[in-house]
Amino acid sequence: MNIINQLKQDHAHLQEMLRLLDEHIHHDELDLGLIKETLAYIGDYAERYHHPMEDRLLNHLSQHNPRLTKLYHHLQEDHITLEAQSNQIREQLEAIEMSTVVPMDEFRKSLLLWVAAQQRHLHYEDQYMLPVAENDLRLYPENFDWPLPPNVGLITQYQSLTRDLRSS
Repeated sequence: MNIINQLKQDHAHLQEMLRLLDEHIHHDELDLGLIKETLAYIGDYAERYHHPMEDRLLNHLSQHNPRLTKLYHHLQEDHITLEAQSNQIREQLEAIEMSTVVPMDEFRKSLLLWVAAQQRHLHYEDQYMLPVAENDLRLYPENFDWPLPPNVGLITQYQSLTRDLRSS
């Protein structure tokens, strides 16, 4: 699978997971364990595999197409912001687990804002970054011998989490 197709597939999986998480957040009862697992999956995958792939691709292309430099820096800043928001949600979850009083309305609001930020980010990449990158990669090809994650384990985890979110 080429890098563009891998990124598109990642975005589709992440969008589905975010949609299901958003539905779950609107339920009366929250399954905090399931939320924690979902956040961990999204965060770990994005931070360890997905964002580095995007960064490497855009770094390569911006060397050939200066107009991509601004987009590349914008997305790097966005990745840092999203990671900080993810850490804030994790801290709230840890506080709840340690019986610290965290109003559930406040936690839900934080989760909803986080989901919306993630969805906006993915939409921006789908609408602006991927089409330009796909076109420019044809002009400036690069052999991305990227150590992709073990898809079997990740796909199994993705399927398990989305099944659990659907049934929650």
